[in-house]
Amino acid sequence: GKGNVDFSEEKDIEMSFVLKVEQADINYLVKLFNYNFPLSGLAQGEIVIKGIWPKITAHGDLKLKDINLVSLKAESGNLIFVLGDNKIRIESMVLNSGKSQLYTQGEISLEEGLPLDLRVNFLNQDISSLLSNFIKSDLIGKLRGQATGSLEIKGNYTSPDLYLSALPNN
Repeated sequence: GKGNVDFSEEKDIEMSFVLKVEQADINYLVKLFNYNFPLSGLAQGEIVIKGIWPKITAHGDLKLKDINLVSLKAESGNLIFVLGDNKIRIESMVLNSGKSQLYTQGEISLEEGLPLDLRVNFLNQDISSLLSNFIKSDLIGKLRGQATGSLEIKGNYTSPDLYLSALPNN
């Protein structure tokens, strides 16, 4: 990439640079920003990092491949995000796997408990796989088949409130 970091005598260090990623391991990128998420796969694109240290923001536009997000798997996708103020704002995330598609927008706070405020729209999604990311219950295994609809996720990552609206696929 390109950019600059000003180390002049001023105490504020201003940064502005572009990190170009080419088939980068997503888990490595997550650790680079010092966060621990259950996420793996490959990314390609740009992350623009700027601001006055330590108040920096990262704006990313990435193409994704072979994604594993908790128990959700996707062959391809893309992600547009902003990382700053101790939260990730997902402007657009699309994950594709065969005829299934998942579209997400919202915020994940990086504070303790990882508070979520997400809206997920899904098409031809295995409903038990989708919900198992948020609910640990024997009932999940009894849900079979695919559905199309939307899911709002609010609250703590380990016990969020879920608002599901879905129609089963025939």
